[in-house]
Amino acid sequence: RRTTAAILVKLAFGEEVDSLRQLSTESQALSVLLAGVQTRMTSPLPYWRIPGLSGPIDGMNGALRTLRQRAFAILQNPKGAAQAQFLSSMLSAESDSKLSQEEVVGNLIILLVAGTDTTST
Repeated sequence: RRTTAAILVKLAFGEEVDSLRQLSTESQALSVLLAGVQTRMTSPLPYWRIPGLSGPIDGMNGALRTLRQRAFAILQNPKGAAQAQFLSSMLSAESDSKLSQEEVVGNLIILLVAGTDTTST
């Protein structure tokens, strides 16, 4: 799962990651996000709907916030987006008025979660 996350982070954010030595901030956030999804799926009650409980239990909201902030930062800097293959492609779609930045970031998060989960199991 670590290697898959590193490859997807490279594709999405354009950063080289040595997943065998240390995880990048984005890879760590992706790991927390995936663990949070699993925790929520297996929870007998929807604790994340109770204000203040989701952070201490699964950390998913903070991880999602980290990934979204990083993606928006790249979208604001066209040079940074050029290295991020996925965001670069999505950015061109956005410039054609097909997608908003919010939709681009949402698609990125879906790619990261779905791609990591399906390729590493």
